[in-house]
Amino acid sequence: MVDAFATKKDLLASNWDWMEQNARQCVARCLSYNYGELYEWANTLSPLTVPSIAAMQFGKLTEDISTPSANRNAWGTRKEQFDIGKRQLKTSGQFGKFNAVMGVVSAGALGFQFGALGYCNVSCVFDE
Repeated sequence: MVDAFATKKDLLASNWDWMEQNARQCVARCLSYNYGELYEWANTLSPLTVPSIAAMQFGKLTEDISTPSANRNAWGTRKEQFDIGKRQLKTSGQFGKFNAVMGVVSAGALGFQFGALGYCNVSCVFDE
């Protein structure tokens, strides 16, 4: 029921809120129907999420911490120390590769997300 003292601005504002909610539901349905779980995975792997940022920072920090000690051990005087340094350098290199792969995957996930959201937003605008 419309209030007798409601202004045109109030009516437009209430209608706008309804349309915004309707648009959000339409985009959510579109994402679920067209992309399903794939969109959720892309959302998880996106570089803008906390787990992805934490994984990349952990990998970088571990690589930065382990490289100096690995280099020291690799130039040690005993064979045992050299073997430890060699193993540490290999592990450090693996963290570097992990970061590179995470960067590529997260960039792809972000592009996928933007494409999916763009498609669903445009699709919902033209459907209504």
